[in-house]
Amino acid sequence: MVKSAHHPSRIVRLLVSCVAFATSACVVAAPRTVCLSHYALCSHAECAVDPKDNGRALCSCIQPGPNLNVGHSTCRERDDPEQTRAAFSLYDLARIHDKPALRAYHCTGKYRNHYARCLDAKCTPAAGKGTDASPKAAQCDCQLGRKPGDFYVMTADCGQPPEALCSKIWAAASREELEGERNSLVKYYAFPAGLEFCPEQR
Repeated sequence: MVKSAHHPSRIVRLLVSCVAFATSACVVAAPRTVCLSHYALCSHAECAVDPKDNGRALCSCIQPGPNLNVGHSTCRERDDPEQTRAAFSLYDLARIHDKPALRAYHCTGKYRNHYARCLDAKCTPAAGKGTDASPKAAQCDCQLGRKPGDFYVMTADCGQPPEALCSKIWAAASREELEGERNSLVKYYAFPAGLEFCPEQR
């Protein structure tokens, strides 16, 4: 039993096949790989179109402390100190110190927009060290959707008007993707953080 990085009272239940933290070893649940490692998190990342490629977006992500995360890249790729990979974790879903738990905001209907897919994207972490409550930045090179679509972005403020929030380019995902990635992680936690959704905006 080891303590979760998300909250000092949460306990992570690792499978026997997930070995020592220092080796960033993982368990594989095809096609997703769960790692105990560094990684980049882009679920609340604002993005800008890459001036060199309008099919790519440069997104301002973060790099939380090492904790459980899931994606399709390898643990070794995520734990590279110079170029990590983006993955999903329960970090945004959990309240940590003064950091609120974030909820998923649905941009749909007339507020559909282009959004970036960042899972497994290559990311460059900033220099220095971050903390649980204040992770350091990481810039990620993400795929930008060619057409506007429905998406969910994580936010601490569900009261924002959709015309303000959804008009920006975000690193985002579908509801199915969010639920699928969370479900890949919850079995490792005694008390997993929940995935909550903002009330639908009209």
